[in-house]
Amino acid sequence: MTPLLALLLGAALIGLVSAVATGPALSAQRGFAYSAGARDNPQPLTGIPARIQRASANFNETFAFFAVAALVAHLTGRETPLAIWGGWIYVVARLVYWPLYVAGVPVIRSLVWLAAVAGIVMVGFAAAFG
Repeated sequence: MTPLLALLLGAALIGLVSAVATGPALSAQRGFAYSAGARDNPQPLTGIPARIQRASANFNETFAFFAVAALVAHLTGRETPLAIWGGWIYVVARLVYWPLYVAGVPVIRSLVWLAAVAGIVMVGFAAAFG
């Protein structure tokens, strides 16, 4: 497995853990009967469960862009150091972002999000221009 594909797999695992964490948070606030049911008429989540759900949604908003850039870089043979560094930046930033978001840390969380986006741009640039 190439370094960029390993980073892509790592990012996917971060997304999976984030998504799985949403379930217990939802059940803790709305109750197991709601979680196990049809989920009709949901009440908005608040506090930490709401932040867990939003952190997971935020990951999903960026992951597709990273995945496309990483796969294009890999398939075109452009897994350059720029692409690999960009992949590392994305994965580490996404790993750091989740607990910052759940804890409600402002500003630093946004800077970490920007770092993740910069990582995507680096991988995309390498994919497009080698």
